[in-house]
Amino acid sequence: MHIDQGASNPVAVTAGLTHDISLPHGGTVVFNKVFTNLGNGYDSSTGYFEAPIDGTFLIHYFARSLPGHVGHHANQIQAFSAVLTKNQNDGRHTTKVVWDKLYSNHGGNFNMSTGIFTASVPGVYIFSYHALSQEGEQMWLELYHNYVYVNSLYGKGHLFSYGSNAAVLKLAYRDIVYIDMKDYSTRLFGAANEIYGSFTGYLLVPMDGTSIAGR
Repeated sequence: MHIDQGASNPVAVTAGLTHDISLPHGGTVVFNKVFTNLGNGYDSSTGYFEAPIDGTFLIHYFARSLPGHVGHHANQIQAFSAVLTKNQNDGRHTTKVVWDKLYSNHGGNFNMSTGIFTASVPGVYIFSYHALSQEGEQMWLELYHNYVYVNSLYGKGHLFSYGSNAAVLKLAYRDIVYIDMKDYSTRLFGAANEIYGSFTGYLLVPMDGTSIAGR
């Protein structure tokens, strides 16, 4: 890593790895070979940098994984994007939003018939959702992770109301995520040539463990 330096009180660190390391359960990368440590902010025994002075620091870090040791899901793309192409307000059968058109479903873990995403790869995911109400109607949607509330969007007006929200979630194997209509009076707008409602999610980073090469 490298931390930029000020003019009067220089602070700079450059450190590297001289051996391979494995972090099967995550953890701190300890760069053991110190080339520069102006200001003595870096501790090579812990891998921690503590700023010795106030200021703005520029930090760079680089790593190369060991061949075949990034995790058995490392090359598996997990991503989906679903939209509404028609109005939805059928809360009599389920309050879950059932998105009727699928743009992508890499990994095959989004269920079109239920509106539920089920994680087959543990890791950190990003989810976002957007919706437009029908004219003069209300909408109240909520994001759920394993039936636990995460966040909401709400809109009501004389014309159309639009809302969106997002979350970064850590998912374990077989965790589920879905959008729920909080109220049966929610009326969502959708049209084939006017798509405003969408639900998207993708795997940011798997959490199977990490192995880093160092020489």
